[in-house]
Formats: sequence, structure tokens, C-alpha cells
Amino acid sequence: MRLYTALLKCCSTRRSLLQIHGHLILTGLHKDLLHATMLIESYANVGCISASRHIFDAFFPMLADSFMWSTMIKCYATSNLFQESISLFHAMQYHHPQLTSFVFSPVLKACSGLHNVTMGKKVHGLIVKSGFEYDVVLATSLLQMYANVGCLDDACSVFDEMPVKDVVSWSSLMSGYMQCGDIDMGLEIFSIMALEKVDIDIVVLMKVAEACACLGALNQLKSVHGCFIKRWTDIDTNTDRRKMDNCLILMYSKCGDFLVAEKLFYRASGKDVVSWTCMISGFNQRSCYREALETFIQMQGYGIKLNAVTMMNVLHSCTRMGYLREGQSIHCFMIKRCVDSDMDCVAPALVNMYGSFNELKLCQNVFETAKEKTILSWNSLIATYAQNCSSRKALEVFVMMRTEGFFPDSFTLSSTLPACGHIGDLCAGAQIHGYIIRAGFHPSDFVRNSLIDMYSKCGSTDKAYKIFAELESKDIVTWNVMISGYVQNGKSEEAIALYYQIHRQCLKEDHVTFLTAIQACSHLGSLTKGRWIHHKIIMSGEATNTYLDSALINMYAKCGDLGMAQRVFNNLQEKNVVSWSSIIAAYGGHGQIEDAVLLFSQMVKSGTRPNEITFMSILSACSHAGLVKEGLQYYDLMREFQIVPQLQHSACIVDLLSRSGYVDRAFDLIKSMQIEPNASLWRTLLNGCYIHQRLDTAEAIQKRFLKNPKL
Repeated sequence: MRLYTALLKCCSTRRSLLQIHGHLILTGLHKDLLHATMLIESYANVGCISASRHIFDAFFPMLADSFMWSTMIKCYATSNLFQESISLFHAMQYHHPQLTSFVFSPVLKACSGLHNVTMGKKVHGLIVKSGFEYDVVLATSLLQMYANVGCLDDACSVFDEMPVKDVVSWSSLMSGYMQCGDIDMGLEIFSIMALEKVDIDIVVLMKVAEACACLGALNQLKSVHGCFIKRWTDIDTNTDRRKMDNCLILMYSKCGDFLVAEKLFYRASGKDVVSWTCMISGFNQRSCYREALETFIQMQGYGIKLNAVTMMNVLHSCTRMGYLREGQSIHCFMIKRCVDSDMDCVAPALVNMYGSFNELKLCQNVFETAKEKTILSWNSLIATYAQNCSSRKALEVFVMMRTEGFFPDSFTLSSTLPACGHIGDLCAGAQIHGYIIRAGFHPSDFVRNSLIDMYSKCGSTDKAYKIFAELESKDIVTWNVMISGYVQNGKSEEAIALYYQIHRQCLKEDHVTFLTAIQACSHLGSLTKGRWIHHKIIMSGEATNTYLDSALINMYAKCGDLGMAQRVFNNLQEKNVVSWSSIIAAYGGHGQIEDAVLLFSQMVKSGTRPNEITFMSILSACSHAGLVKEGLQYYDLMREFQIVPQLQHSACIVDLLSRSGYVDRAFDLIKSMQIEPNASLWRTLLNGCYIHQRLDTAEAIQKRFLKNPKL
């Protein structure tokens, strides 16, 4: 019996496992509970979970003992089949109610994987009811579950009640805070660990180093570096020492001290693939993408075997450099060299790279050819479609993902919810919201903000505000999303009321807060409120940017204070195309066409190239003033700046010509357009025909519509 037990533990391939399984069948030992249980675990370890279940079903339900039940549940959880793990646990409760402590840890892992807080708390209750609440292993599993789903208060309660707190429990609590973004609290727990003289291991130190890097806390990182040096003599193997070196190289890079990172890299005795990859990643973080690619080439010269993380960083470098051809070459290189046995994890990086070049067909091909689809690859494809204005396709992929049994995470939801908002699909957005509630999903702040934004973009500001009001803690991003939602839906009074609340609660506004508040004042035409917010911008010391400056110019112009709009423009240290376009539109909107034309000339002389919006502003001004000659000159000037007139530009000229009596010229312009004219353009021309009694042209338009009803 011991022989087979030892052999099963040594099996690392499916073939060797099948051979031992055959021997067990010949000897009749496959009917033995212990050997069958070990077979179940061994098949799961080599990735054949279906075979594990087949063996389990031979004993299900009455012949299986608690150890076999627990092992099968653990195998499902380890294979990330969380729903199957929980379903089997429910079956065990029915058929084998005598639960042991071993079964709870994998079930808690499954609850964590599904972000199912409700189920997790039920399991917690069962643990207490079964008398296992003081089991250190189970307490640590509970702590990890609560921390992973973001229930940090519950995690702290479990931690406080633990009779024995070891380095694993301390580390789990610390990691929980760091995962939820409260890195300061995580570092504070590390300080308490040091004061309590907990035996801190290298794993904890590496987590703390990573936390310091996230905060950019270079001084704290140097302290952790000192702890590494103190423990250097306690490290037995060169492998662990390399791990420490690699961790420090990466963390110093993240903190911006690349000189120290380079020194550590060149001093490292045995540079492995991780060391080189850390350097490539460091160059990427500094936006030195060319140097990253050069390091990759140098790495190959040393004959270092590449892995998936290396390739993901190199693909990122190609993406940021705009190197599509080079990215495709890297893709071919990976296929030819079989760089990593787990190259499917590179699929998301490939999807992201091709997506950045709007190569959506290539994205789909990469996704479909991946041997094993993961939640990361699904997320990448959904995000790519959503970011490339293919929101309906993004939602279709989301439905496919759910059909194939994958459960969305925060990243999935943060892509699908904006897709619903972009196309105004309130029904789909509400269904996703319903799923979040039913699944007991504990959404992140980003997902909550996405829900508010989705409902706002779908025109349902009442539902958006209900979610906003129910949030116990709101950061400035959440306030900005709600204010922006009101502005987008023409509810500027409500937007300003929310801004007053921010001011009363002494929250720190950012440039987005000020931008949306200024837009609300612009829509209301409220000069008094606009001036007050402008004063707040100045007093806050918030550095203005192009969009905020342009919003101030637009607000003062729409509120009738053109002089103040000009002062804001004059005080700009750097004037770009956005600010020039705003001041031109301001004068054009007030009928001061000569000033608008003069500003346009000054803009061109300053070396700033006009864009589509600039021409739209000057053409609108000419249209309102009835300046046919000037309007046509600017329309022709667009081509000199390599700008193809769009429908809105042509609509201005058609409106100008038809109202000025040049109906035939307006009709000829529409017929010569490369873009298909829309209904609004034809209405504008027909309105000119009505004003100037040009029934002949109106009849010609009617004949065109009869010949081609699709117009």
C-alpha cells in the first residue's frame, strides 16, 4: 500500500498516472477508499479533473467517506472550478452531514474566488456551529476569504479572535488591506508585526517591498532593503537570494530610483530570466520603450530562456512605440520558439497590443486560437471591443463568457458597464447590476462608479443617484462621476448642488470636479456661480490644464462676459489648438465675426495648426453672419491643412448658401460630397428652397429620393 502511495505522489504526467491506475485495477486496490482518494487528487494535479470526478462518482454518494468528499471539493477549488466546489459541498451536507475541519478551507477558497460574501458567511456560521472556530488553519482561511472579498472589518474580527497568530495570519491580514488599496494600513500592520517580534519571512518582506513601490515610498523601501540584508545569512539557497535581488530590482524601478535598480542588476551573481524581465519592465515604467526592446535583444544574446512575463513586457513596449510590424514579429517568434509551456497567458497581452492598433479581427483570432481561455483573456477581448467603439460586440463577448461558465470579476464589469452606457442599453446594464446583487459580489469602488456612470449615460439619473447615496464612503472620483452624470443629462442645478456638498464637506476637489462644475454653470448661464467656482480653482492651487481653461473661456462667453473670456485666454502660458478654438467660438457666438477671423489668422501665424473643431467654430460664425465668400474660403482652406470636411462642416456651408439664396450651389455641394448626406442636411437645403421659393430644386430633390429611397 505504501508503495502505491509513494508512486502516486511522484506522478507528474497523465501517462505515468494511467500506468499506476492500471496496476491498481489489476490488484483490486482501486476499490480501496484511500487509494481512490489519492487517485482523485493525482488526476486533478495533472489537469484531468474530469477523471477525478469519474473516480469519485464510483463511490458517490454513500460509499465516499469525509476524506474523499473533502479531497474532491479541494480539487475543484484548486482547479478554479469554484461553483462546482460549492455545489459538491452542498451535496456533502445532504449525504454526509458529519463535516470535518478539512472540508471548509477549499470551500472558503471557492467563496473567495466567486466573491460570494453571502455563502462565505454561511460557511463561517457552519464552522462555528461545528466547533472549529478556534482551529488556526480554518481561522486563517476565513481571514483570507474576508480579506480577498474586501470585507476587512470581518477579517479583523476573525484575526482578533484567533488564539494563536502566526506569520501566515499576520501576512494574510496585511495582504488584504494592500489588495483593497489601503497600503498605508498594510504597512502599519507590518510595523506592528515587527514590534510583536513576529518571525518575518522573505515572502512578507517581498510583499512589503511591493507595497512601498506602489506608494513610491523610497525611504521605506530602503528600510525593507536593510531587512533583506540582515536576513541574507539566514537564506540557504541561491534561488532565494535571486528572488530577493529580483524583487528589489523591480521595486526600486517602480519607486523611480532606476540607478539603484541597475546597480543591483549588474551586481547580481546569477542573472536569470526574472532578473532580465525586471529590467525590461523597469525601462517600460520609465517610458524608455526603445531601451526595453534593446535589453530584450541583449538578453537573447546570453541565451536566457524567455518566459511569458518577458514576452508580455516586450509586447507592451511594441504597443507603446506604435510598432505593429515588430509586435507581429514577436508574435511569430513566440509561436516558432514555443517560449513557454503556458503561453496562453500571453494571449491577453497580444489582444491588448492588436487592439491598440484597432486590429479587431487579429484580436479575435488570437483569442479563439488560445488553447485555454482564462478570465484575463476574456477581459482583454471585452475591454478591446469596448475601447474601440464596438460596445455591442463587447456585450456579445460578455454573454459568451457567461455561457461558457466564467464568472466576471471587477475588471470584466468595469468594461461591460461602460459599454452599456456608450450605446444607452439600460436593459443590459440593469441585468448586469442584478447579477452583481444576486451573486453577492462585493464590487470595488471602480465598479460602483461604473454603475453610476452607466445609469447616467442611459438617462436614468435617479437610479444613479440612488447608488451614489447608498455608498457609505465616497471618494472624489465618485462625486465627479455623479456630477458629470447630471451635467450630461441637462440637470445642471443638481450638479451644482452636489458641488456645494463637496465644498461643505471640505473634500479636496480635482480638475475633473472643477471642469464638470464649470460646464454646469455654462449650461445654466449663471455668471455668478461660474465666477465663484473660478475663484475656488485659483484658491485651490490646482494646476489648470487645456480642458479646464477652455471650459472657463466657454463658460464666460456663454454667460455674456466676453471680456473675461478674453482675459482667461490672454493669461494662458501656452495656447494650443483647443484654447484657440474656444476663443474663436466665443467671438463667433457673440456675432463679432471680424474678431473671430482675426483670431484665426493670429492662430495660424503663431504656428498652431487648426483642427476640425477650429474650422467648425469659424464656419459657424460665418454662417450666422451670412458671410458667404469668407465661409467658402475657410471651407476650401480645410484641404490645405489636410482636413477632410465632415458632415457638420458641410452642413454649415449648405445652411449659409441656401439661406443666402445660393440654393443651386448648395445642391451641387451636397451632390459632390464624398460622405453620404444625412436627413438633417437635406432638411437644411429644403428650408432654403422654401425661403427663396425654389420649387424646381425641391422637385429635383424629391426625384432623387424616389430613385433612391435609402437617402
